[in-house]
Amino acid sequence: RDRAELWRTVASEAYAPLDMRVADAQAFRGQIRGQVFGELVVGEVTAGPHQVSRTARLIARHDMAPHYKLSMPVRGHCLVVQDGRESLLGPADLAIYDTGRPYTVVFEEACQMLTLMFPQRNLRLPSKGIAQITATAVSGQRGVAALLSPMLVGMVSRMDEISAAQSLRLADSVVDLVATVLAGEMASDVDDAVVGQRSLLLRMKSFVE
Repeated sequence: RDRAELWRTVASEAYAPLDMRVADAQAFRGQIRGQVFGELVVGEVTAGPHQVSRTARLIARHDMAPHYKLSMPVRGHCLVVQDGRESLLGPADLAIYDTGRPYTVVFEEACQMLTLMFPQRNLRLPSKGIAQITATAVSGQRGVAALLSPMLVGMVSRMDEISAAQSLRLADSVVDLVATVLAGEMASDVDDAVVGQRSLLLRMKSFVE
């Protein structure tokens, strides 16, 4: 009878405070594996049917820095809901959501899902642009996202082999690739501004180096 509460506690400690609903607590099984690379939290969630919600009440009660969370199933499906949108994600599909606003993730079947969570400032994309595409499915089987999805799988499967020094550079590379994928999903006017900002940033880095 304590399984649902234990899972809620573990998931809340791994990510952010969450509410939990489990259809069959007696049969429920779940596991979270994770590693912290700098400010990037990498995780693998394997669990039976359940639902997690980040509610307005929890957001108001627990003060935490704003983060983005990206999820990608590798087995099974999950439903992501935020900002009036919902998307059913299948294997290699990606979706981003904002931990500073209410969201729900529903696992209607057993699912294995990879997750990234990082401070919003690290993405270096305008928040209004991200707000347009939260809970929107992006196929990880084409375009730049097809480079990101196998990278996530490889990083999670080998996260115990990555040294502390390597992890900082890897975290920057992964978040930059996520930003490239998401910038391509934004409205063109937002995307143009992003391209200009990132181009300027790269020129500044090159000059400093």
